[in-house]
Amino acid sequence: MKIENLTKEQLLEMINDFEYYPAVTEDDDRAYILAYLEDEACGISQDDIKEYLENIEITKDNIHLYIEKIY
Repeated sequence: MKIENLTKEQLLEMINDFEYYPAVTEDDDRAYILAYLEDEACGISQDDIKEYLENIEITKDNIHLYIEKIY
């Protein structure tokens, strides 16, 4: 899974899992949150993000992120 495929809610959940005082909030838009994750001010390492993405549980609510559309 790619970080770009995560919903805003999933991104916020990930950040809250890693940062005690998250620098982003629910008021921030998804693009801002993604930019924050790429910024050097972000306290989450790229390795942590990669590990988090590898361990996301597939549910009925996020299965659409794993299925490639065929058109």
